[in-house]
Amino acid sequence: MLYFKVPASWKVYDTEQVLSRQNGPLSDTEAREIAQGAWIEALSAAPRPTLRQATSYGRRWPSAEVVVRPLSPTQTDTLSYRTMRAYLLGTDPLTATSGFDVLSYTPFARSDGVRGVKLVVDLTGTTPVRTFGEVVETDRMGNWIFAIGISCQVSCWHMDSQTIGQVLSSWTVTQSP
Repeated sequence: MLYFKVPASWKVYDTEQVLSRQNGPLSDTEAREIAQGAWIEALSAAPRPTLRQATSYGRRWPSAEVVVRPLSPTQTDTLSYRTMRAYLLGTDPLTATSGFDVLSYTPFARSDGVRGVKLVVDLTGTTPVRTFGEVVETDRMGNWIFAIGISCQVSCWHMDSQTIGQVLSSWTVTQSP
C-alpha cells in the first residue's frame, strides 16, 4: 500500500493526462496499453498550473512526478540502490561525472522488506539550477517500484522547503503481511 499527502492547492494530473501529454491524444485503451499497469501522476504547485509545467522539472513552483509500476522479472533481478537512484533522473547522480551536486543521500532497508533510497540533488546542468528530491522504494519481493520526485529552482526549494519536505516525508509504502 502507498500513502502520501500533498497540499490541497497542488493540481494533480492523472495517468491518462500525463501519457497524452507525452504521446498525443490517446483513447482509454491506448493509455492502458502504454501504462502497462503503471499508475502515474504529475503535480504542480503553480498558482495557474499547466500539465506542461507539471511534467517538467519545476521552475518557480514545485512540480512532482509519482510513478508506481510493476517490474519485469529482469528488472526485479537487476534492481539495486543504483537503479533506484537513477529511476526518475535517468542516470545515477552518485556515479555521473557532471550535472549533479548531491546534497543528501540515504539508502534504507526496513524490517518489513521494503527498501529504497532518499536523495536530494542540485541539477547543475540546468539554467537556472534546480533542486530535485526523490524517494524511490520497492516492495519486499522487488515486484513493484514506488517513486516520487519533486523539483523546482534552488530559490523555490529554499522558500518551499517545509512543504516539499512534508510531501516527501509523507511518502509511505507499507508491505502487506
